[in-house]
Amino acid sequence: MTRLTAAHSAGILVILAAAFWWHAWMPAVAVLAFVGWVLIHRRYQGVRREAFMRFRRRIWPAPRLVLIALIIASMAVYLTATVAVEARVLPIALNLVAMGLIVLGSWRRVPES
Repeated sequence: MTRLTAAHSAGILVILAAAFWWHAWMPAVAVLAFVGWVLIHRRYQGVRREAFMRFRRRIWPAPRLVLIALIIASMAVYLTATVAVEARVLPIALNLVAMGLIVLGSWRRVPES
């Protein structure tokens, strides 16, 4: 796994952990995302879309240090929360897997083909 794919996978796991943590708010988030898409989907077509996609490729996946800081901060929030342990296990586990992907993904060398 290359550094880029490890960071990408770790970013997705952090997003999934947040989604499981905020599961009660997910219907509202889905409605807001749909409304946002309806409002701006025409704006990003053609040449503007290409510029937007170049911008998105520059910022995603986030740099490793940003991902590590985000993972540590979110794990601190999950650990100090006052909800039941059962509700905290999955977000914490996903963040640990994401941290493992970032740390171990950069140590592992993939042979060039």
